[in-house]
Amino acid sequence: MVKSLIVAVTALANISIAALVYRKNPKSATHKLLASLSIVTALWTVTNYLALLPGTETIRLFWVRAVMLITTPYGTIIWLLSKAFPNNIFKLSKRTIISLTAFNLTTAAMALSPFMFTDLKNLS
Repeated sequence: MVKSLIVAVTALANISIAALVYRKNPKSATHKLLASLSIVTALWTVTNYLALLPGTETIRLFWVRAVMLITTPYGTIIWLLSKAFPNNIFKLSKRTIISLTAFNLTTAAMALSPFMFTDLKNLS
């Protein structure tokens, strides 16, 4: 019960941070990216908790793959944030946008496929 409460508070705190940062300046690239990072962190917190709960191997494997799917954009968001901060704006070439999108979609597809995790064994 305590673990569930901690996860809920952590997820709500991250969502609150995202809302506050975004509302402060919704046109700022830095604020949008920080809000995105907070939302991904909130989702990661919940799915990671669910992946660690006792259950069948199939259900836990689903949640492990969900964790990998949700964390796919982490690196990209942090890289974009480093490009935007502290100027609040940044320019990306069309080629860079296409490359980042293709990379994230490929990684997300791999996260859901049996290529990343083939199975999961519950240990005693």
